[in-house]
Amino acid sequence: MDTMLQAFFQAFEVKSFQLRQTISQGNDELVQSFDRELQAIVNDILCYQASTREEVYRQFQFLCTLVRDEADDRLAVVRRSVMMSGLIDRYF
Repeated sequence: MDTMLQAFFQAFEVKSFQLRQTISQGNDELVQSFDRELQAIVNDILCYQASTREEVYRQFQFLCTLVRDEADDRLAVVRRSVMMSGLIDRYF
């Protein structure tokens, strides 16, 4: 898969790494900035119109991973559930 979706996934990985590093440094202002950028990338990934089954699968897999990673944050899980419903409505 060599698509715009793949570029979004790569950008997410880079920004996630930067966010984790910034959190460990305790720079709250930069953490908020990276978090906003990360959320924009998440939105790009989920708004992307998949053209293959593999891309659809990758979007769902990505969202499931976010839900699992944010399981302790009830509000985040609710937000991700709404996003999951949007993907289901789009593709099925």
